[in-house]
Amino acid sequence: MITLKDCAGAMRWRQGAEKMAAPSDELRAARAILGWDEGQMARALRLAGTPEKAAARVREMETGRRDISGPVRVAVEAFLSGWRPGDWVASI
Repeated sequence: MITLKDCAGAMRWRQGAEKMAAPSDELRAARAILGWDEGQMARALRLAGTPEKAAARVREMETGRRDISGPVRVAVEAFLSGWRPGDWVASI
């Protein structure tokens, strides 16, 4: 099973010290692995609001301007393991 930490892959190096990838980088890597755009991720996460606002929230999480909640992390890990919402259609 792939986890969010696995998605980021290698460790990042800063000033000679090992650092884990930031959660925002992990979310972006997970979305890339899934092959989804921001709108598809927003729909899969059931983010409220217009499609544009929901996609903007995903971008905010990926840039670190918005915290990534525990439930979002759990959902993304489920997506990476192959689970999809019952009515999931990748593109509309």
